[in-house]
Amino acid sequence: MANLHRAHAELEGLPEGHPLDLAVVLGDMAAMNGGVPVACHA
Repeated sequence: MANLHRAHAELEGLPEGHPLDLAVVLGDMAAMNGGVPVACHA
């Protein structure tokens, strides 16, 4: 999901690496995961 936010930002003409709204990105990732935040196993 995060990569889709990045691609959309670049299609809108934002420069590569432009900061994304982290709250929106993480919220969308949780929504795609059944409303549960995605676990990080790094």
